[in-house]
Amino acid sequence: MIFNKQVTEEEFERVKESLSAIKLELQDLAYEKAWAKWWSEAKQEDKDKILNCGYFDQEIFTGITGIKDCAITMPST
Repeated sequence: MIFNKQVTEEEFERVKESLSAIKLELQDLAYEKAWAKWWSEAKQEDKDKILNCGYFDQEIFTGITGIKDCAITMPST
């Protein structure tokens, strides 16, 4: 499942691979703080991989990460 949407195992692996840039540092941080740190330091390109994966759901993302304001950018054609 991706953002609570049923997907094939192939699709899951494709999206998982595209999101490999997400490296949370949980050692001394609560989960939401780790996400906030990653989000504040991430390149827009890496954020866009999450936002444009085709399954993004703002409500679920906020529930997991605590991040409320995400600007979805359209992929260039």
